Amino acid sequence: MLWFARPPSASERDWLELGRIGLEAAEGEDDSRARTRLLINTGIAHRALNNFSEGLDALGWAVTLARGSDSRFDEAHALNLIGLIHLRRRDLDLADTHFGQALSLYRDLDHRQSTATVLSNIASTRLSAGRLPEATAFHRQAAAVHRDLGDTWQHALELDHLATAVHPKDPQAAHTHWTEALTHLNPNPYSDPRAMAMRSRIEELLRQPGDRGMLPYLHS
Repeated sequence: MLWFARPPSASERDWLELGRIGLEAAEGEDDSRARTRLLINTGIAHRALNNFSEGLDALGWAVTLARGSDSRFDEAHALNLIGLIHLRRRDLDLADTHFGQALSLYRDLDHRQSTATVLSNIASTRLSAGRLPEATAFHRQAAAVHRDLGDTWQHALELDHLATAVHPKDPQAAHTHWTEALTHLNPNPYSDPRAMAMRSRIEELLRQPGDRGMLPYLHS
């Protein structure tokens, strides 16, 4: 199970060497599934290191192998990661295409959590392209999926993104979305630094809704 061997203390550069060794072993065993997942993790590592060309190469091979073995979830995962690299590089049309392919697969598989993630990534792409109404629509869809799944943290996060998208044309709607996000954050024991920073930022936004609504957000 080497393709899952990503200890938290290991750097991405260290993992790349482990991944290379694992790929050689998987090729020797002719284990297509292991090769696919190792290539996916190799692509993740290269993306974290901003080695975008190498990441795209690894993930492209992962897509090919996944299709050959009918591993549709792995195919969707790799396509979404390719989209994230293109989004980072601001190749927005390519990002949108790959996210769309991943979305179709996840929906066919009825994998709702991953569907919501890709909907949010599509929204980010449309927002980067200045297509605010479309970004808003995709964020609404993602928020609805997280709400239905009962995932309060992701729902709050998506409401924050939705508020950012609608704020330029509808500050009052943005205020409503931020207020709802805060209601999900406050009664829950989210005490990690990211959650605390998000809570503090939204509280500040709600105190000054007219001035601070276009703070950027990032996807990972």
